[in-house]
Amino acid sequence: MKGYLWSFLILPLIISCGAKVDDLDFDLNPTSEKEVEEIPKITTVGSLDVTFGGGDGYVVTSGSGAGDDDMKASAIDSNGKLVVVGEVDEGAPNNVDIAIWRFNTDGSLDTSFGGTGQVTFHSSGTYSDYANAVTIDSNGKILVTGSVEVSSNSDMVVLRFNSDGSLDTTFGGGDGVFTHDGAAGAPGEFDSGSGIAVDSNQKIVVAGHSDSDPTAGLVFKATAWRLNSDGTLDTSFDGIGYSVFGGDNSLTNSLALDTSNNIFLGGYRGVMQDDIRLWKLNSNGSPDTSFGTSGVAIYDGHAFMVAEASYDITLDSDGNILVAGKGNGDLALLRYTSAGVLDITFGTGGVVTHDNAAGGNGGDQGNAVIVDHEGNILVAGQSGNGTNGDLAVWKFLPDGSLDTDFAGVGYMTIDGTGGPSVHDDALGINLDQSGHIIVTGLTYNGSDNDAVIWKIK
Repeated sequence: MKGYLWSFLILPLIISCGAKVDDLDFDLNPTSEKEVEEIPKITTVGSLDVTFGGGDGYVVTSGSGAGDDDMKASAIDSNGKLVVVGEVDEGAPNNVDIAIWRFNTDGSLDTSFGGTGQVTFHSSGTYSDYANAVTIDSNGKILVTGSVEVSSNSDMVVLRFNSDGSLDTTFGGGDGVFTHDGAAGAPGEFDSGSGIAVDSNQKIVVAGHSDSDPTAGLVFKATAWRLNSDGTLDTSFDGIGYSVFGGDNSLTNSLALDTSNNIFLGGYRGVMQDDIRLWKLNSNGSPDTSFGTSGVAIYDGHAFMVAEASYDITLDSDGNILVAGKGNGDLALLRYTSAGVLDITFGTGGVVTHDNAAGGNGGDQGNAVIVDHEGNILVAGQSGNGTNGDLAVWKFLPDGSLDTDFAGVGYMTIDGTGGPSVHDDALGINLDQSGHIIVTGLTYNGSDNDAVIWKIK
């Protein structure tokens, strides 16, 4: 999933306000997909909430196999419980399975969900399945998107679970499962969902990518699908139920919906992640050509071949679009107006960058972003500390400046959750009903990665 720099020096958990990996650049399909919704005002100060997870402020879990596990994204249900998706390695013969956990507000598993607080999904055979995003519909049903392996390829998948953790057999093919292959014209290749949201008509919108060429290796194109509430393709969406756009080697990692059900999709284009891209589709699936340049806003702030990518987007209450990712090895946070131009009242010309959060002159990257009612912005990701990677959370004021009331400097880092001081990585961020920060991701345990959820007060 990512390239990690590992060290086997055993150190206790370290939390710092200033602490940075040697060029630690990760590539991922993150996670947090957000519609315009009521999000609590942040009341956090930038420290672990030790009322969560039995006094630690975090919960670590893993599958029965010896491979890597992670928690990609979360959603908060109407009871304030935390619904989290990711993967667990269950060993042979099933390999990697999609996992869904539900936690009580204190970090304990909710055993009314699947009997243990965790359910897994395995599609078939000895193949692996991956979850990238989650949302909850107005009926309390849980929607998950990602990919399922089919032979040597993969299909985009949407799963719908009832609130008790069982698959909803009224959805998809009567088994709670919808899959799709070949959106970009290459059936039997690779399709994946990376973001999911439900619009005001209860239709399900999925962002992702689809391989367009079965003969030339992976040539992805950005893709959006829309499903009816029963798990069938909505053929009123671009005439066939999905829209392919962005050109060769374009990927979308996240989506957000505005109040008119228009769709914003963040990602990048280029095998080397050459530039940040933000697309806008009308609610019928056609490009909104009034947005940016012919429906896309492109940010390329550095020289050719310098890696720049968007990993998550969200909307603020004014309809501006916040884009989090990386640029030239630094955290990159951009704000666009609803017209698709950079908001020059934010940061420097609409752009904020930050490096060296962990203190080691390595790489910094934002993987997830969320905005509170006052327009304060929280970004979660990682920062290199000189030896490995630390989890990092930044808090910015509405003008793009760091909020120094948060951890004293405007950001905090966490290292060594899994035991060894090797790496911790934030993949998703949310706010609970009290306004505390929920971060999902992974930590290295000395031999592989474990899944983690942190709570920050």
